[in-house]
Amino acid sequence: MSSFVCQLCGKEFKSVNGLAAHISNKNSKCYMPAKEYYDRFLRKSGEGICKHCGKETMFVSLSKGYHSDICKKCKNKDPEIIKRQKEARDATYEERKVRSGYYQYPEVCELCGKRFKTKQGLARHICQGHKDISVQEYYDRFLREDETEGICPITGKKTRFISLVEGYAKYYGKGTNSKSDEVKKKKEETLQKNFGVSNPVVLRYK
Repeated sequence: MSSFVCQLCGKEFKSVNGLAAHISNKNSKCYMPAKEYYDRFLRKSGEGICKHCGKETMFVSLSKGYHSDICKKCKNKDPEIIKRQKEARDATYEERKVRSGYYQYPEVCELCGKRFKTKQGLARHICQGHKDISVQEYYDRFLREDETEGICPITGKKTRFISLVEGYAKYYGKGTNSKSDEVKKKKEETLQKNFGVSNPVVLRYK
């Protein structure tokens, strides 16, 4: 018998919504809560029973019946539901990454493949996410250009590590850089440009 026919009075309706309105009318002789009517005339065998615990699941409406064959309590334990929820979260997260331009970020962690806009962001990630390696060790392993980097060209000693962005200091100790031919030449060029002399001593007698 069609579900659009009231089982209490035999009146026919064009839609299930019409039937629902009919039985929910308190002035109608067929007044009956939707769940009670559904359970009595429309519910199928085993419908609305949780497959895990055997308790009744949530009733939705006269047209939709019961929500599922898993109750709200067991929903968080069902492997298939957990899998689908994870897949949905992963898909949403992936969409956000694409929209944000994540895959165009220039800095890539060589340990896990995550991408970052700046080396500062990569450095924070190493400190927080890879506690088994220091920022300096990461730099030495993946970013250090050659073995001479971090060795003072004047003294031959190891220089101070500054950061992932700057790498190592070029010279060892305060004042060492003044002995560098490169630095001397640069100072002379600056003096020549600004004062017309290449030796700062000459400036005292001008």
